[in-house]
Amino acid sequence: MVALPLAMGMGVTSGTGPIAGIYGAIFVGLFAALFGGTPAQVSGPTGLYPDDPAQGAAIAFTVVMLGGAFQILFGILKLGRFISLIPHPVVSGFMTGIGVIILLQLQPLIGALHALVLLAIVLGLGSLALYIPKAVLAGILIKVGVDIIDWEYLKQLPSAPRSGVLIMLTVFGLTVFVDLIMAVAIGMVMAAFVFMQRMTDLQLQAMHIIRHPEDDPDLAPREAELLTEGKGRILLYKLSGPRSFTSAKHMVKKLSEFTDYDALILDMHEVTTLDYSSSRAIDEILEGMALSGRHAIITGASEEVDRMLEKLKAKRHLRENHQFDDREQALETALTLINED
Repeated sequence: MVALPLAMGMGVTSGTGPIAGIYGAIFVGLFAALFGGTPAQVSGPTGLYPDDPAQGAAIAFTVVMLGGAFQILFGILKLGRFISLIPHPVVSGFMTGIGVIILLQLQPLIGALHALVLLAIVLGLGSLALYIPKAVLAGILIKVGVDIIDWEYLKQLPSAPRSGVLIMLTVFGLTVFVDLIMAVAIGMVMAAFVFMQRMTDLQLQAMHIIRHPEDDPDLAPREAELLTEGKGRILLYKLSGPRSFTSAKHMVKKLSEFTDYDALILDMHEVTTLDYSSSRAIDEILEGMALSGRHAIITGASEEVDRMLEKLKAKRHLRENHQFDDREQALETALTLINED
């Protein structure tokens, strides 16, 4: 009921005629079903509107071959797994835009499962297909366009995060008025910036500079005692979670807010990963400690984190025997060093 008028509508709107649309649905749907990458794949003809319909076959053949080549390449590179990283606002804006395009331009999408049924219809009733009113085809396309629109997300727009709404509306506008590929690309860039900002906020929350025991109730009794004996001259800089370029500058900036101290302990017990930028930030901190004549100690770095620091030479300004696995030992060493001064 849906496959036949959709295929015919595609043929009519492309300028090649209803029979061409039906055959397009048959062959594209059949071969996609047989050779596609997933058993649930749905494929069919899509919008192709050449200036000269006579050139449509050549253009379609070129597009199909290039599309197949890119799909093979993407399969070899295993890029399909990244599709799960596309956020819902981008998908919603894209699908809603597609639905509006269908309503405005009558541009359909056919399912591969109907290929054999369509072939049977063409062979048996092909001569009658030309007499189906275009109004009927238009009505089917309008129904498809309305169904594609992401009504569920549209209902939640008033309560949805503003950043997601902005992304969705941007992708929607670009899909309808500019270009489908550009819409998704810009949507992904916007989503990436939003994600980086959220990661930055989380990483900033995972940075704590402790000068007195009351600043961190999770300190062990002996650690709190050592920090008290330091009388504020020891800073315990606790970092946790993944450290990335989004918060690298903030690591240095946060420490610059403190001036009156003699020893710094970089506590990295809870740091899971480091990237290049965060490693360079640690190198900058250690260099600053060396230039200012202060003591610097690293404690709790995992093998992976320590390997990254070594690889990027981020510990070149760290004195020998100034790295420990145990935080208490690091505090004892820092206290000894400042007392010797």
